[in-house]
Amino acid sequence: MEVNKIYKGDCFELMKQLNKSDNVKVIITDPPYMHDKNHGGKEGSEGNSKIANSPMYKESSFMMKEMSDFTEQDVYKLLDEYKRIMNKMNCFIFSNDSLVPFYTMRKKKNKKKFNILTWEKPLSILNRNRFSMNLEYCIRIYEGGCPLNPIDLEMYPEKKSYYSKNRRLNSPRNKIHPTQKPIEYLLGLIELSTNEGDLVLDTFFGSGQTGKACQILNRNYIGFEREEKYVELSNKYLQQGIEKTLF
Repeated sequence: MEVNKIYKGDCFELMKQLNKSDNVKVIITDPPYMHDKNHGGKEGSEGNSKIANSPMYKESSFMMKEMSDFTEQDVYKLLDEYKRIMNKMNCFIFSNDSLVPFYTMRKKKNKKKFNILTWEKPLSILNRNRFSMNLEYCIRIYEGGCPLNPIDLEMYPEKKSYYSKNRRLNSPRNKIHPTQKPIEYLLGLIELSTNEGDLVLDTFFGSGQTGKACQILNRNYIGFEREEKYVELSNKYLQQGIEKTLF
C-alpha cells in the first residue's frame, strides 16, 4: 500500500492488503469503545442541555450508537490481524474500561507483553444519577525486541509522563472528530516507539491526528477510515502541513 495516504473502507477488509513485508513498525489507534448500556442513560436524559445540544455531542452520540456493536469478538479479530501483519507486534490501543479485559485475555493467548497507560481527565461531569468516566486507557501490546527509544529525562523532565491530569482535551471548536486525542500524546508515543522513516499504521484514523504527528516527526503513516466525512476532513487537515495543528 502507498504510504502517507488515507484509505476509505472497513479496516478488517483493508488490512487484508497488508503483510509483514510492509514493515509496519507500530500501530497507534483508537477503536470504538463498547459502551455499557447501563452507563448511557435514556435517550434525551443528558441533563446538561448546553452540552446535549452542542453539535459535537450530537455527533458523538450518533457515533456511539452506530458503533456499539464493536464487541469482544472484534477485539480478538483486530489483534489477530495486527499479529499477522507485523514482524514484531507493537501496538498502542486507546480503550475504556469495558474493553480492557478482552485485550488482556487475548494478549495472554498470543503470549505478548502488556502495559496499561492511564489518562486521567481533569473533569468528571455529574450527569443525573451518575458521574461520567474520567479515565481512559492506552494499552500497549508488544513482544520482545520492541524497546522504547531512550529519552534524556533530565533535559526533558516533562516527558516522564505523556498523560497529564492537568490538561484537557481539545475544546469542541478545535475538534474535527468527537473522540479526537491531543496530538501531544500521539507525538510522545510515536517518538518513543519509532525512528524517522518508520511506518505507523492507524486503523481508525478519525481526525488524522496520528498522521499529523507522523508529519511532524518525519515518520510515514497509513490510515484507514470508513466514514467519508472524516476521510475528507483529515485529508484537508494533513494537506495544511505541520504549521496547522489541532492541539
